Amino acid sequence: MNDTTIGPVGRSILAGLALAFIAAHPVPAGAETINDAFALTYLNNPALLAQRAQLRAIDEGVPQALSGWRPTVTASGKVAYEDVGSVTTGFSGGGVAMPSGGENIERSVSINVSQPLFRGFRTVAGTQQADNLVRAGRAELVAVEQQVLLAAVTAYMNVLRDQAVLDVLDAEQEYLDARVNLVDARRNEVVASYALLSTLGNLTALVLQLDVPLYDPTAHFDDVRGTFWGLGGDPEPIPVE
Repeated sequence: MNDTTIGPVGRSILAGLALAFIAAHPVPAGAETINDAFALTYLNNPALLAQRAQLRAIDEGVPQALSGWRPTVTASGKVAYEDVGSVTTGFSGGGVAMPSGGENIERSVSINVSQPLFRGFRTVAGTQQADNLVRAGRAELVAVEQQVLLAAVTAYMNVLRDQAVLDVLDAEQEYLDARVNLVDARRNEVVASYALLSTLGNLTALVLQLDVPLYDPTAHFDDVRGTFWGLGGDPEPIPVE
């Protein structure tokens, strides 16, 4: 099985989701693309790596099952060494004992070749079982690929969503800051205008044309003083006509 091949079902589903989202939400410039996220996930995800390793182990069962059709060759060798020594009594010249002996070396090599012709369908059944395990392992790998890549797409889209929310919040903060600056500028303008009127001596109700009663302070003082000495008068101030 080729480890770099994404299952057709998972590829179609994930590609549809990715294209639909990207069409409505372009990826920001300079950001990691959806293809980069796919590549990093497909090459480095621990779950996918473990599933691929398990499938490779299952694939090894096929040649093991097919070995039942292949011949078996055995070879053996043997080397034997024997040192034979003896003393022979005899008369040679003066009747002296003469040694005699020798050595024996035995060598043998054997090669046996056996070819199974019929094993009661055990090889056929074992091969079918190994093939079924491989197909099941591939299907399980496709399922894991779909789950992992779908999780990667979801995480990527969540990042884009959260980035968009953050951009909106930043824009709202900038708007509120601008409103605060505008209110502060208007307040400073009003304070400056009243400070100018006060400097010119025009910060009075009469100049400002305020709709409030105006009083003559001198006349009011005389009335209050007359009341204190019992000379009559109205302690309440009288508006100036």
